[in-house]
Amino acid sequence: MISRATRLLVHLLCIGLAGMATFSCTRAEDALKTINNPDGGQIIYGPIGPQPSVKAAMGKVLRQIHDRYGDRPEVGRLLQDRSGQVLGAFFNVTSQNSGGQHIAGLVMVSVPQGGQPSMAVITDDAQRFPETINSMLQRLSTEWNSNLRPSKASAERPAPAGVAAPLHEVVFPDNSGSVGLPDGWQLTGGYKGAMQARGPNGEKLILGLYIPVMDPTNRQASSLIKMETRNGRVPLPGLYVAIPYGTDPVRVLKMSVAQLAQKQKRPIPTINVTKVTDGPTHGRVTDKIIESDVDNHDGQGVMALQVRLLIQPPFSKFGMWAITVDQVRVPKPLYEQESATITAIAKSYKVNNQVVRKEGQHEIALSNELTKRTLNRIHSNDARVDQWLATQRANGDAGDKRFKSWSNTFWERSVVGDNRNRHGTFSNHDAAALVKEYPNLHYVPTKDYVKGIDY
Repeated sequence: MISRATRLLVHLLCIGLAGMATFSCTRAEDALKTINNPDGGQIIYGPIGPQPSVKAAMGKVLRQIHDRYGDRPEVGRLLQDRSGQVLGAFFNVTSQNSGGQHIAGLVMVSVPQGGQPSMAVITDDAQRFPETINSMLQRLSTEWNSNLRPSKASAERPAPAGVAAPLHEVVFPDNSGSVGLPDGWQLTGGYKGAMQARGPNGEKLILGLYIPVMDPTNRQASSLIKMETRNGRVPLPGLYVAIPYGTDPVRVLKMSVAQLAQKQKRPIPTINVTKVTDGPTHGRVTDKIIESDVDNHDGQGVMALQVRLLIQPPFSKFGMWAITVDQVRVPKPLYEQESATITAIAKSYKVNNQVVRKEGQHEIALSNELTKRTLNRIHSNDARVDQWLATQRANGDAGDKRFKSWSNTFWERSVVGDNRNRHGTFSNHDAAALVKEYPNLHYVPTKDYVKGIDY
């Protein structure tokens, strides 16, 4: 399993997995809870009945995983917290009960002294798991905390309509920016000035997300796309999407959302646009505000979605352009009530340009190196193709000369030339007379036939 996720698990175990011990107050008769994570993956957690030890509890949960998928899970190294009451491990399993899908997951068990043993399992498609594990752990942590603090439920209700909730500043992990968030909200990502946050009622806010776009109608960009996707067999790397420049902004939104969802192997959201307005003028940058209803097909139903697209025109001969996205997704019944709070969060958003520039320079250097290597591969391929075509042409010429020589032999003809490389084809009788009579004439060998004259 990837080292980043391992470090994250070690960190969580070292702090006792926060909420695992909270299940000590959960009733034994409570059922396991299942959450389909909006970003992908599934979370199952709850009590598991009396257990003599954490290892016994782990064994029981692994048997349940075996029964669920019809195959024995391959378990990595077990990691335990300092108290010895919490145990966790990553695992992989092939789901024989669903067509052989490869599943990756994280299993955690807790057997607190004098408390109720409990478990949590998070799973997703093996290729997508590294991308969704963080959001699943955040969601699991939120669920645990809500179980821990039922008295705070009222405090996490949205503020009255037209009134913004109090905010507290949260700094991004890489120090590239900060944002003010109300109680109940969590920063789930912050990098290079962009951020993502989630609210307690399914709200999701993204600010400053930069999406690089390749124009497939550009010849050089098309070659790069074919190279990077292995002729469509794999998706473009990272957040790259392929959309022709000049596409209608609504279409740009839908195409980019669809391509990113396909990369993460999530259902493609259904977006119904209700309103499009122009934002402020920024030179050649197009600014559009798109209001819509969206169904991510994640069990949360239709949500209100507002997106601001900043469309940057092409900035390289390789057909590269870009969009910067600000978006907020809120349950429709809460949209009006939370609009003041969302506006206050957006206004509190700050970017540390000095940090972003440093990170950007590093990314540009990596991008330039990638482009250089890709172009070298393209040029190398072009050279190999040219060499192959030249070889085929040479082989074709040689064959044509041999065929003409055979034809001349069959029809008793010969090619005669002079010292100035002027050629003519004559009957063998006439050719012999000419060569005998004129010393500057000679028979032309097959290899010296001139295309268009001798064959």
